[in-house]
Amino acid sequence: MGMRVLLLLGLLVFVIACGPSEEDIRRIASEQASAVLTAVPTPTPYATATPQPTATPVDVQGIADNRIALALTAIPTPTSIPTATPQPTATPQPTATPQPTATPQKVVDWNAVDLQNWHSVFMVETSIGQGTGWLISSGYILTANHVVAFDSKATIRTAFGAPFSAGVAARDSKRDIALLRFETAAAQLPSSVVPLSLGETSTLNNAQPVMLLAYGGSGVKSEGTVGAPRARVGIQSQIVGFDSATLGDNIELDMIVSEGDSGGPVLNGQGFVVGMLRAFDTSELFALAVHENEIRNALPTLLQGQSR
Repeated sequence: MGMRVLLLLGLLVFVIACGPSEEDIRRIASEQASAVLTAVPTPTPYATATPQPTATPVDVQGIADNRIALALTAIPTPTSIPTATPQPTATPQPTATPQPTATPQKVVDWNAVDLQNWHSVFMVETSIGQGTGWLISSGYILTANHVVAFDSKATIRTAFGAPFSAGVAARDSKRDIALLRFETAAAQLPSSVVPLSLGETSTLNNAQPVMLLAYGGSGVKSEGTVGAPRARVGIQSQIVGFDSATLGDNIELDMIVSEGDSGGPVLNGQGFVVGMLRAFDTSELFALAVHENEIRNALPTLLQGQSR
């Protein structure tokens, strides 16, 4: 289009130089301008751009909220723990009354009791048989009166040497007790032979064990000695009270005894004499022993040489 304007201007200059009139020049210029303008091609209009769809705005916050909501939905709802059923209150129980602690009972070593006392127990021989006696004090032996019966003396045998003689010093026929006296120099007893001590027993001691040392069933050796007395353990079952004018108090024993045991000492677990064997019943397996109280009460009179 710039070139066309230049050509038009050049033509105008040419016309002016040739001398046309001002009106011709205006006419000619007008015609030339129209031609030039006509010759200018109409510009092709550009195609209108197809409008693009408006972008949908993205709701970022909404998407995030939806995802969070979905995530929370996926979490399982916790199962509620059932409320515990209240239990009835326990009825208070009465407090137990404390029981007294049982006094521990000492276990008796009967072997020790035997070893401690058997040296002081002897075999007593008379014209009617044999029995057992035991040292009550220096030079004196106690035995059952029915062992010596009507004899005035007896032969005493031990495990330590030759036998020796003892005379009947006094007797208590009611209580079945006889006191024998001997010469200590003639007996020549060892120092292990010591008097046995009297103890105590009562109904509180029922069902407690006791030991009898006696020579029932024992024989005499060729040299005239005897072995140790036999030890028999039984039970004090009860105290039997007879008329004091006759038999007095006696201990009933659950114990197997035999002939020759009469006059033997009955010892408790501490080694004290609580009785002296006087009778037994082999069919019912029980025996009777003179109670220690009867022995204790009879001794003063017997030591004075008085009999009854």
